[in-house]
Amino acid sequence: MKRIVRLGLVLAGSAPLLFGSIPHKRPVDYLQSYLNGGAETKPLFLCTRESPDRYRCRAEGYTHRSESNELQIGKIRLLFDGKTLDPILKGGVAAAYEKELETDEKIERQLDAIPIRDELQRALERKRLQKRYLYDGNVRKEVSRKLFEGLDEAVAEKLAYTDRKNGDGIRVDRLHYKNGWKRSDGRFLYPFRILGDLSIDFQGLGAPDSANPPQKRGIEEITALLKSITPPGVKPIGAETIDYITRSTGSLLPGSERLADGEMVVANRAIDAGSLESSLRTYSDEPLYGESRMAMRFRFLNVRGLLGDPAAASKSPDFAFDSLEGSLRLKPGYNRKYRALLARDAKLRASVAEVKRYIHEVRAYYEKASQNRGLHRFLDSFERTVDSWLEGRTDTLSLRIRNRNGSPFSRMFGEVMATMMNAKGKEAFPGSRLVELFFDHFSIEMDSKW
Repeated sequence: MKRIVRLGLVLAGSAPLLFGSIPHKRPVDYLQSYLNGGAETKPLFLCTRESPDRYRCRAEGYTHRSESNELQIGKIRLLFDGKTLDPILKGGVAAAYEKELETDEKIERQLDAIPIRDELQRALERKRLQKRYLYDGNVRKEVSRKLFEGLDEAVAEKLAYTDRKNGDGIRVDRLHYKNGWKRSDGRFLYPFRILGDLSIDFQGLGAPDSANPPQKRGIEEITALLKSITPPGVKPIGAETIDYITRSTGSLLPGSERLADGEMVVANRAIDAGSLESSLRTYSDEPLYGESRMAMRFRFLNVRGLLGDPAAASKSPDFAFDSLEGSLRLKPGYNRKYRALLARDAKLRASVAEVKRYIHEVRAYYEKASQNRGLHRFLDSFERTVDSWLEGRTDTLSLRIRNRNGSPFSRMFGEVMATMMNAKGKEAFPGSRLVELFFDHFSIEMDSKW
């Protein structure tokens, strides 16, 4: 497929010679056309060539609405690497892109005119029309990939996203994206830019704080999950218990939104010609609540095949989770207010006691049912730490997970499938076998350290 895309781009680039002349435009004009969704679209993005190898594009008052969501951005500034974009900033490619865009719009209009029962029928009708009009979208996909790969830096101000179906939403005062990736580290060359650091920092990240249906759904999902993993003989925690603790502690936070500043950094390092070590670091500070930080480390095996390198396509890509460390620290004064609330609210004390009862009974079950020492150590640290948190004796939670022997996902997935297939039909709680299998590979510990 990649060869077909490349061949299509070559033919598109030769279109002026094969089919007559195409009006000459500057590369910056083609870039504007891609960002604006077509040459005939009213331009929102305006682009300039900042230097021989750098394009700058800007827009104000960007709005995108659909049936499911809405995105609004006050100002956007984009900086692109010219060398990465060179293959798509040509007249022939732009003409092929416009043709695909025009065909796709024609297909959409015909779909809107057909009585559609469900998404499956719509997908089948779309496939039929795409075949009829010889549409596959490869040039548009290639243009989109190059635009993403070539984006060196982006700044968005006053961004607001709303899910129109369930009411969820976020807003950000300022969002800054910086791509420091490159294709080679001097030893190994990859198909795309995937080495180096990529970062996102934000200011004023917030979400509406309300006892709305999304929060209710979240509590229902947590309750259902707990019920599914609760051992026999242990009474699960009810949704009303979790809901009351959530609403009671939420009342200690003034204001209707929690605004946070922070950053996320992804760093990649080549292990060998086909593998990467990747780390993700995050930090956020919510003025009304507290600070949180996290560091995760992964390995991607045969990443060249994952990214579409034909020379490595025969090797299956794999993934290994190596470690996670995370911690949360409440703002000074929050714990004092929480202890005061706990002292005067009998229902909150009863809800906290119910959670502690549940944790203690789960621990007691596994102490008898399992000989896995790693599982016992985790449950001991979990009960000790969560009890301190629920009683207001600590304002910090931390979690550490380690992949003890570096097992990749494919190996663990095979063991999980084998365990499920070999589970005895009359086994009272087959989920306990999967829990033990998890602790065969991972060490987990909770604490009260920052």
